[in-house]
Amino acid sequence: MKKKEYFSFIENGQEYLFSVDSDAFFYNLRYNKRNSILLLPKSDNKSILFYSMDGNLLWKYNVERQAVSIDLNGTIEDEDFVIICCYTNELEKYSVECFNIKTGEKIWGIYGNDIKCGSSYKLGPKGMLYGLSTIWNDKAEIVMECIALKNGERMVIDIKGIEDSDIDIDSSRSTIYGNMLYFNYNRPVPTIASIDLGTMCLVEELKIKTSKYARMGDSPIVTEDKVYQYITSMRELHVYSR
Repeated sequence: MKKKEYFSFIENGQEYLFSVDSDAFFYNLRYNKRNSILLLPKSDNKSILFYSMDGNLLWKYNVERQAVSIDLNGTIEDEDFVIICCYTNELEKYSVECFNIKTGEKIWGIYGNDIKCGSSYKLGPKGMLYGLSTIWNDKAEIVMECIALKNGERMVIDIKGIEDSDIDIDSSRSTIYGNMLYFNYNRPVPTIASIDLGTMCLVEELKIKTSKYARMGDSPIVTEDKVYQYITSMRELHVYSR
């Protein structure tokens, strides 16, 4: 059954209000201030609608493949582009696609086994997407997948300096600050680490003083002089100087 959902926000002192007719709920409303575009993901993780601030539908992204969902945490916007990542239980069906955020024109796409990082990338310096991941061969290998936002050109770089074969990195738990990528991992012990995006070398590994059974569920939060890490399972906030 069709229903109306209402959206309101204020920009430059002016209030905007409009309604959307839909047969599905929206959630995780995102507003891109750089180009005044609203992203309205449907609750079924199958569609994202793009609206102007006065309520005009600009374009719509739909997932048409079965058992495939949009990873809203992997959706990245800048002034001109939007990156939409889709995932499923089968790596062959993963996708990373770039569109013109205003028109919906597709710029590039990467699919299936070419994707090393799953569906979690971070927008970093020089217009590049960065994704950190563990690849399991004879032992764990830590790799950085780098994708040019403008044209989709990509390269995969081995990260040296992390030798433990039991490390398993979740690419969604990373943060870029300046030219550094900060990430954490739980095995073999809870650790925060950082990589220089210029040299692609490990800079520091900081073992967190907590239970070895503690688990981190959030990305590090980084400021000019501090790194904050919340330990979800222990309900602890750890703060470190940079």
